[in-house]
Amino acid sequence: MTIARDPAPLDALRADPALGALGMVVSDVLGEGGSAIVYRARDERHGRDVAVKVIRHAPQIERAAERFSQEIRVAGRLRHPHILPLFDSGTL
Repeated sequence: MTIARDPAPLDALRADPALGALGMVVSDVLGEGGSAIVYRARDERHGRDVAVKVIRHAPQIERAAERFSQEIRVAGRLRHPHILPLFDSGTL
């Protein structure tokens, strides 16, 4: 999961050097809600499919970022065969 200030259109996100440096190849949009967009990506360094969540630019971005940080902390503690593990988080 990733926090970014302005999610870019899919083509721009695919060309994002920060994601490229992480070995992430974005393929398409998985879903979106009021505060974020979730993209399907391939983690080429580790040979696995991942989801990359990007916070939308919003008037209350700091509040959205704090909620997202809480979500990251909770997701990082979950262990269940039907829940995807959290591999990494950060800010672009």
